[in-house]
Amino acid sequence: MDVTDVIRHHDNLPHRQRPEGTYFLRCSTQWDTAGLLTAHRAVTEVIVASLRHDEGLRYEMHCWVLMPDHLHMILRPLPRGDGFVPIPEIMQALKGASAHGINRLLGRRGAFWLDEYFDHEIRSAREYSALKHYIWLNPWRAGLVAHPSEWPWYWERGG
Repeated sequence: MDVTDVIRHHDNLPHRQRPEGTYFLRCSTQWDTAGLLTAHRAVTEVIVASLRHDEGLRYEMHCWVLMPDHLHMILRPLPRGDGFVPIPEIMQALKGASAHGINRLLGRRGAFWLDEYFDHEIRSAREYSALKHYIWLNPWRAGLVAHPSEWPWYWERGG
């Protein structure tokens, strides 16, 4: 399959997907959820459950960090039929399920996540390591913890 066969545009960002690629993804919330993460652990649990739901079905998750207003993750879409699960489907399922659960929990309506997301195919082991480290350091760089290991909303495979 040629990469040009899987270029999709959603809003302003092009999204490319190559078979057997591993991707760094970022999606942002419509509003700052800092208070929700600390005051309503159930909101965090909804997002974490959504991340775990399609693990092994649509993707292999490598790591993620949930920040007050965004989510970073590294994942590899899994094979399906004669191709791979499309990243837009993965993102729709993840964001849709978590938004629905959060809105139900809080008795609200409307979007939780921004429509757009950023994706980047990781092209080398060195880039993979650098992006994984970036994700791990994100809470510390944001001044949320004194050490990255103190952030409760970080997960990595085998970690």
